[in-house]
Amino acid sequence: MSHDQPTFSFAVIADPHCAEPAHWRVDELGTHVDRLQRCVDVMDARRGEDRPDFAMLLGDVQWWGMPEAMRQGPIPFHMVAGNHEDMARRAELRAARPGDCQIDGEASDYYPFVHKGVRFIVVCDAGAGGDHVGHLESEAILPHGQCEWLERQFAAPEPCKVLFAHIPPAYDDTTSLFNLARNDSRFLVEQIERGRPLAAFYGHQHLATTHRTIGSTACYTLGSCAWNLDQSPLSFAIVKVTAGRVDVEQVVTG
Repeated sequence: MSHDQPTFSFAVIADPHCAEPAHWRVDELGTHVDRLQRCVDVMDARRGEDRPDFAMLLGDVQWWGMPEAMRQGPIPFHMVAGNHEDMARRAELRAARPGDCQIDGEASDYYPFVHKGVRFIVVCDAGAGGDHVGHLESEAILPHGQCEWLERQFAAPEPCKVLFAHIPPAYDDTTSLFNLARNDSRFLVEQIERGRPLAAFYGHQHLATTHRTIGSTACYTLGSCAWNLDQSPLSFAIVKVTAGRVDVEQVVTG
């Protein structure tokens, strides 16, 4: 990124599960929509370069449970399907977000967008039907050919890139129920090592946020804004991009 480009911020929110009834600290924190609304309120209160230009929702959004007022709220949403969005719900999501969910005019579960000179690469790595193991190719991920598309994205001319996906790779090359399948992990890690994006963000695991590195890339697996298996605080991330680097702030909301 050239140093004369503007500094800006964006937000990353994991696993809001808008359509599911809350089961953890309900009296205190309300519904899952209430919990997502707290994230929106925090973002909306920010000013200047600290106010996110957009928020990326990292899967298991359950768009059908999000109120229309929130869909049309003050912070634009980008999103990707998670393993809790089945094929019919993914079709609804593609139809609801036609500006995002297409490649060369074809409906797509994965897509790129460029914002203020940064290429954002949105990967769909979750199969449908609740499968917690991630895949980069599946009959539930449309259109077919995501791996070849991902290689082209990392070869795109923008020098600064950021990757989003629902399910993280296994960093230690092992098999895990809540990561990408082993060969998919190896492929994604290899692409990140070669492409050297500024950062990569994942959700899915419902655990406290963790930070790892792949080569020079900072990789974050975010805790959920709705509930976490380890009962860690609810949170999301606000990311500031400045002159080719990212600064990640974890914002606790509950």
